[in-house]
Amino acid sequence: MVDEVVDSGRTARFILDHLAPYEPQLACLAASDAADPAPHFTAWSMSDLPALVLPWRVLRDADQTAECLLAAGPLTTAQLDERLRDLGHDIDPDLLESHLDHLAARDRLHRDGALWRLPGGPDGG
Repeated sequence: MVDEVVDSGRTARFILDHLAPYEPQLACLAASDAADPAPHFTAWSMSDLPALVLPWRVLRDADQTAECLLAAGPLTTAQLDERLRDLGHDIDPDLLESHLDHLAARDRLHRDGALWRLPGGPDGG
C-alpha cells in the first residue's frame, strides 16, 4: 500500500488490517518516527512532520493560527489568507471565510466591517 504521508498511522493500520490476508507492505514519501505501523519504506522520516502542511491539520489548527495572527492586530480575510499561505496553509478563500464566521459565532473572533479582531485583543474593544 502506498500513501503520501503516514503521521499517526491510524489510516494505514485500518487499511492494512483489512488487507492482512494479502500480507501488504506500507510505503510512503514521508513518515513520522512515531507512526504505528511504521512503513516498510519511507523516503523521509522524522520525529515530527513540522515542515509538511498536512491537509487534516490545516483546519484543525486554523483556530489557534488565526488567533495568533490576530493577536498583533485586526486583519481582513484577504490578509489572513495571505499570512496563512505564507505559513503553508492553503485554504480555499470561501472555506476560510466560512470558518472565520464559525469562529465568530462561537465568540472566538469578532468582525468589524471588513476586519477580524480578537475579543479584547488589540483594537478589539
